[in-house]
Amino acid sequence: MPFYFDQIKNLDGLAKFVAIGSLNLDGNEFGWLEFEKIRHLHIVDLITTNNSKLEKDIYCKKKRFM
Repeated sequence: MPFYFDQIKNLDGLAKFVAIGSLNLDGNEFGWLEFEKIRHLHIVDLITTNNSKLEKDIYCKKKRFM
């Protein structure tokens, strides 16, 4: 599901799903507390890059594979 750069403020709409193969949240603005709403989801591929609220968190680390 591509939701990149859509300026999503919350993940309420995704709470009704049970599983999502790929969830692209690149470029959206929400914090870690929003993930509690979808913690029941089975997600194979989750992309959360370019999210300034997450990137400010000291526990959020970017990993790059070459």
